[in-house]
Amino acid sequence: MEKDSEVKRIYFDWAASTPHIKNESGVFFGNPSSLHSEGRAAKLALEDARERCAAVLKVPYSALFFTSGGTEANSIALFSTLTRKGQGRVIASAAEHSSVRECMETLRKMGKQTGSITVDSASFVTEERLSKALEKYGDTRFAAIMSVNNETGAVNDIASLKNVIRKYSSPPVHLHCDLVQAVGKIPVDIENWEIDSASISAHKIGGPCGIGLLYLRRPLEVLYKGGGQENGIRGGTENITGAAALANCL
Repeated sequence: MEKDSEVKRIYFDWAASTPHIKNESGVFFGNPSSLHSEGRAAKLALEDARERCAAVLKVPYSALFFTSGGTEANSIALFSTLTRKGQGRVIASAAEHSSVRECMETLRKMGKQTGSITVDSASFVTEERLSKALEKYGDTRFAAIMSVNNETGAVNDIASLKNVIRKYSSPPVHLHCDLVQAVGKIPVDIENWEIDSASISAHKIGGPCGIGLLYLRRPLEVLYKGGGQENGIRGGTENITGAAALANCL
């Protein structure tokens, strides 16, 4: 076939996603939900990034969901408690990141029962303080305790705190852990710590802003829906370039 008669491929799916710059991994401007070749390539790149993240974190591939960052991952986990009306209190340590503290304030305004876990002078959550909080709030079903404090650098012993929480196991208390300052700085063992949900952010480990991960040990019902992406956990066209960059940083 002569060169002049070759068919030139023209991309028309700009409503789904527009072409953008090329990176070292290739061009992934397609919408992963689209069925054309660009969409399929984007989907493969997205799932490859998820698999690589799962391998590093030593968790099941199906337990990771890409988000816009740690803040959104925290919000998804915390606001999921609103889908379980009348099913227990949400408590969080007094030294949590503002993305958790502000969610707690919103939950209170929306009528959710909440409570606080006190911390010591260095912002540590001790086993004793956690036990007192669980005794005070006997209806607790969700607890948020960060691993490494973003202001003081205090490193909470999540493995030991998990053992305290598991004593209150009928019904079980969901343990959410903000790992944003932990990943890449200290050894993290999500499965052995028996964390139920966790947040991770790329820009804390050399990656770009605007991409993060939500880990879910078990599926949960989310408050906000739309689009069906990320298995219904986080709607919106996925950030393929960001996901690949996050996987490269882990």
